[in-house]
Amino acid sequence: MKGVRYLSALVIILLATTIFANVLWFTQAEVVSGKRVVVFAGLFAAVALILLLWSLKNLIKLVSALDLEKRQTSAIVSNLTDGLVEYTEDFKIILMNPAAEQITGVKAGDIIGRRFEPKDSLEEKFSSFTKVLFPILVEDAKAIYVADDRFKIIELKIHNPLERDLQVITVPIVSETGRNVSYLKVIRDITREKTIARTKSEFISLAAHQLRTPLSAIKWTLRMILDGDAGPINPEAKNLLTIGFRSNDRMIGLVNDLLDVARIEEGRFGYKFASGDVAEAINVLVASIMPFAKESGVELCFNPPEKKLPEIVFDREKFILALTNLIDNAIHYGKHPGARVDIRAYAEGEFVRVDVRDNGIGIAESYMPKLFSKFSRAPNAIREYTEGSGLGLFIVKNIIKRHGGDVMVKSEEGKGSIFSMLLPLDPNKIPQVSEVYEEN
Repeated sequence: MKGVRYLSALVIILLATTIFANVLWFTQAEVVSGKRVVVFAGLFAAVALILLLWSLKNLIKLVSALDLEKRQTSAIVSNLTDGLVEYTEDFKIILMNPAAEQITGVKAGDIIGRRFEPKDSLEEKFSSFTKVLFPILVEDAKAIYVADDRFKIIELKIHNPLERDLQVITVPIVSETGRNVSYLKVIRDITREKTIARTKSEFISLAAHQLRTPLSAIKWTLRMILDGDAGPINPEAKNLLTIGFRSNDRMIGLVNDLLDVARIEEGRFGYKFASGDVAEAINVLVASIMPFAKESGVELCFNPPEKKLPEIVFDREKFILALTNLIDNAIHYGKHPGARVDIRAYAEGEFVRVDVRDNGIGIAESYMPKLFSKFSRAPNAIREYTEGSGLGLFIVKNIIKRHGGDVMVKSEEGKGSIFSMLLPLDPNKIPQVSEVYEEN
């Protein structure tokens, strides 16, 4: 900036000198055409210098604005609590802010301009920084699902200078022509969030375990009294005990859901994959649920596929749990004259598809994005059945995702829903590691 100001002052002095000299020459010169030409040429040069000065003034403003913007951007980057590292395609470091220095334990001055390779992780000083650049080096690094595939989010753990849980987001910096000119790593320290999540899961797991034992004892005590093991009871008392028994049973169901969620989040849901027949598992489940459906006034129907389904690798117990949740929802939210739940199983492309169709209350389109979140229930569902936990669909989604499949839903409020579970025919599509799936 100082150089531009000095140049501007020099041009002003030169301009003033030129104008003064030409005016003096013009007033004293004889009327000779040759000299007049020289004078006019000098005046033209003066005008050109004026235009140059005007352009230089605008240039100074532009440079000042750019300098201000640069300083503001630098201040923002420096004061961010998240770490930022910018690098080229060949992993040459361009920028590093103080937060990234603090998280990774390296100084910007030591790495700016340096190219990094995976082997640099062997050097203790740069081990954590290199793992941030190359998450594949971290054995338990976990990819997080993102709808926008331009960004990659990885969760990993580093041990130097401190043990931390990090979330690393890779963002491509794209030029106007659409070419990736560099990449940006956004580094978030999520150690506290992870600790809180673990504490919450441990508390839920402990509380649920402690609740389940007395609730089970109450259940079987009530059952024995209702069955007459303690002697005859009058109809009014039996009615009250039946209400208590059902309420206790629902409480046990909620406790079991909480335990399942805690195990899913902690990665210890205990999957046991084996080859089996999906249609046979559905048939057994439907037979066990049929009495409950009839009691609720809902027609439950499963017609085995005409063509035998190929056997697939799946966890029978967890699959039955997922399907039970879908059927229970269909029954609870479909208690009206002519209520019906139809289950179909068939091969579709690379998957075995299981559809659960009902003609119940349906789901509003505006609520669809929250459908598979924990403790999430649509307003019309709460009005229809007040005692749901909002955990069932979260459990269903995570079970099927763990199988390498997916859950889809089509619904219209007031007309019913179709929930579809897709299970892969190819066992190689089953993930090796459990990941928690939750919509935000």
